[in-house]
Amino acid sequence: MPANERQHIKDLSYPVSPDMDSQVGPDRPHTASELFRNFMIMSTCFSINHGTVTAMLALATSNPNLGGNLGNLQNGLLYGCYTITALCFAKIIVYYTGYKNGIIAGLSVYVIYVASFLVADKAPSVKWPACIFGGCMGGIAAGFLWTAQGAYFSRNAALYAEAAGISKEQATLTFAGWFALPYLGFEVVFKLLQSYIGLDSGPLSAGWAQGKNFIYVINTICAVLAVFGCLRIMPLKEDDKEEDPGQMAAREPLLTIMTRQALAASKLFITDPKMPLMMSMNIAFGAGVRGRVQGEWRTNIFGLTDVSGVTAAYINSYTTSVVATHFL
Repeated sequence: MPANERQHIKDLSYPVSPDMDSQVGPDRPHTASELFRNFMIMSTCFSINHGTVTAMLALATSNPNLGGNLGNLQNGLLYGCYTITALCFAKIIVYYTGYKNGIIAGLSVYVIYVASFLVADKAPSVKWPACIFGGCMGGIAAGFLWTAQGAYFSRNAALYAEAAGISKEQATLTFAGWFALPYLGFEVVFKLLQSYIGLDSGPLSAGWAQGKNFIYVINTICAVLAVFGCLRIMPLKEDDKEEDPGQMAAREPLLTIMTRQALAASKLFITDPKMPLMMSMNIAFGAGVRGRVQGEWRTNIFGLTDVSGVTAAYINSYTTSVVATHFL
């Protein structure tokens, strides 16, 4: 890492007004330390919220309160809505929300997905509509959230590169490494919480009899707090946008615009040589295999319903690899 970049990362004592949004703008350039701090706030809040979502994904098909059928249906709706939103609506949504507000909106809708488990647990009579609605909302959130996050990530890195006097490629690689720390770390933390708090007995349990019920409350609260945390990130000046989708819609039907975007994504899927390398991971992570591994195989073959997060990760990784290698 260049000395000037390392110095800017270390220099985090630069005085910043408590109201960052009111102080950053075209009249005052951002410093490298401000931009780095801003990126870490975004990454941490994003990762906490996403960690609660991935924890709920794991519980959807293994939670006896939901049952395998409802859990698989919820996951299927989530991935289906995610695909449709990402292909047809993400670019238009982020255009109108902007990068920062797109992240906040996506994380807020994610809260609905996480909270649906709490509703299903506390009110079993409405668990089916709650989980179906929550799964759809979670998929819609994911469909445009990653588009907004990617654009914000890129813009933050570009401004940091300019302020730190390094190339954008260097800044992007540096930011990618820092983003991975909270992103993967909180995913592990929230999955481990399922075992530590969710189990009422055992060597890896907190011994909390009501922990299995309160795990949904804890995840929902953390998801909400992460949204409020993201309100503090800078409203970075965005790149010049392409033609307004509203102006395009005035000349062309919205369906035509969405179809063109979906076809462009399909063309990329066919022509980009990286796509086949990424398919296996997405298939293994998808609703079908995930439901089989976590909802049925782990219980019926290994005789486990609640195990530690680390053990579950090893079992799920192994059985998913077997499925992907021999049956898909």
